[in-house]
Amino acid sequence: MKPRFSLAILVAVCLFSLFSCSKKELFPLFAASKNFTGCDVMDFAPAAGLDVHGFSKTYDPVTGLINKVTTPLFSIVPESSITLDVKYALGNVYFLKSGTNDTILIAEFSQFGRVDKIQPGSSPNAVLPKTTFGYTANFLTSIKTSGSTSFVTYDNVGNVKTIKDPHSQGLEDVEYTYDYNTVIKNQFYLDQTRGWIWNTFTLAQVMGWLPELVPASKRIHTKILFTNSDVWEDSDLTDHEVDAEGRLTSYKNGDSKWNLQWYCR
Repeated sequence: MKPRFSLAILVAVCLFSLFSCSKKELFPLFAASKNFTGCDVMDFAPAAGLDVHGFSKTYDPVTGLINKVTTPLFSIVPESSITLDVKYALGNVYFLKSGTNDTILIAEFSQFGRVDKIQPGSSPNAVLPKTTFGYTANFLTSIKTSGSTSFVTYDNVGNVKTIKDPHSQGLEDVEYTYDYNTVIKNQFYLDQTRGWIWNTFTLAQVMGWLPELVPASKRIHTKILFTNSDVWEDSDLTDHEVDAEGRLTSYKNGDSKWNLQWYCR
């Protein structure tokens, strides 16, 4: 364990040096009392007829904060998504089963505004497990969920390169490839081949709490391995379309086309 920890610190220190000069605000602080400004993906939907998972969100018209989210559920149960009301109180975010007072999840944040952990509430859902997030120099370096700890590595321009559990029980290790000659101002990609243990991590990504997963360069390939060796996905990302403001509006993952709608204020 010690060598990995030391390497993580070394990488993160290098990343801090790299990103501290970046013009991109990577870590907008979470504060329920403040209004949201910026752009966020409000709808991420597959082309008609595709049996894959997207998401959608609605926003408070006054504050701009997310007040409802429909997020994917990757699991063997019949449901492919769940709709949650989003409430803010005491510095935490509460996810309630839509239309009820049943608290499914509670998200807690660090003093730096980073999501620290998301854990089951009083009415837990079996396929939304507790997930904790580790940071070094305020940059995401680890994700722990259901007994599996994955470590995040970056390339020299700040794009996530891999998310991997180095042990044999590692589920769905991810590798990304980029086109370094093309920069897209606002991007979003959602991996489809996921086990249920990643559902809460996916929710954090959908909520916009993991800005490291938004690449600086155009992502062109995704590879997902099961238990470090079996290939579950090995797909080219193509046909990227970008609007006049530099926001990604659609792309293809293999034969599957995804459409993105943005909310800006």
